[in-house]
Amino acid sequence: MPADQLDFVIGGLLALSFWIRLSFADVLMVVSMSFVADLVVNRLAYRLGLRDTRW
Repeated sequence: MPADQLDFVIGGLLALSFWIRLSFADVLMVVSMSFVADLVVNRLAYRLGLRDTRW
């Protein structure tokens, strides 16, 4: 499950690294917030009937 939600974030951070230097704390914050936000949005979409599954 985590790899499915985080692959686009890691790819985006790798692409961004050519222009901006981020600290380890910044990368950790972006990855963790993206993971939590993805779970929240998917669960919300399920409760609203926009998705058939919670994940």
